[in-house]
Amino acid sequence: MQFLTPTGAMRAWWAIVITIVALVVAVLLSIGYTVDRQRRSDQRWCDLLGALIQPQPTTPPATPQEQRGRLVTEKIRQLYKEFGCKPKSG
Repeated sequence: MQFLTPTGAMRAWWAIVITIVALVVAVLLSIGYTVDRQRRSDQRWCDLLGALIQPQPTTPPATPQEQRGRLVTEKIRQLYKEFGCKPKSG
């Protein structure tokens, strides 16, 4: 099994194999980078949403502003769960 021709050029099948391997490695590295960046981005959102979540009062809202504030807080809690955030301990 020779990798070079008698003139010293690389055989076509070997060049194709190298190209395919290089493409597979590039795709895997790209996917890994994207997954890592997305995980870091989600973590930043989790940190922000966790800081915005307030304990819900048990009394009914007295004003439209309180009602809107509780709705916003509930939507923040929903996003927090959708991102799969875990509460920070300690």
